[in-house]
Amino acid sequence: MINNLKGLLVKETVWLNTLRSICAGIVWTVISLFIPNDGNSPFYLKLIYPIVFPVILLMSLGIAQILKLFNMGGVGNILCMLVVVPGDPLLFLLFNIKPKIVELYPGKIFAG
Repeated sequence: MINNLKGLLVKETVWLNTLRSICAGIVWTVISLFIPNDGNSPFYLKLIYPIVFPVILLMSLGIAQILKLFNMGGVGNILCMLVVVPGDPLLFLLFNIKPKIVELYPGKIFAG
């Protein structure tokens, strides 16, 4: 398993996944603003999704690793996907507007 980690850019990977989860939080915030409030939770709670989603991603990655021990890794992966995949279109737009923010390789811009 350690051989698979050779050449992994840890800092860039963590930054990219953090950006993905923040963008997913923005998308979920916009979606949840169209859902009527039931009155049980305050309105501003929806506005902190972009801040909370990186923490949720970290927790879901831990849950996914635990589920892999029980051969249920697919369930954990789906949980992680719900936290990051909705933000990918927004991250693509961010990459087209300001590619230096979404830099995958230091000093190089990934174009395909």
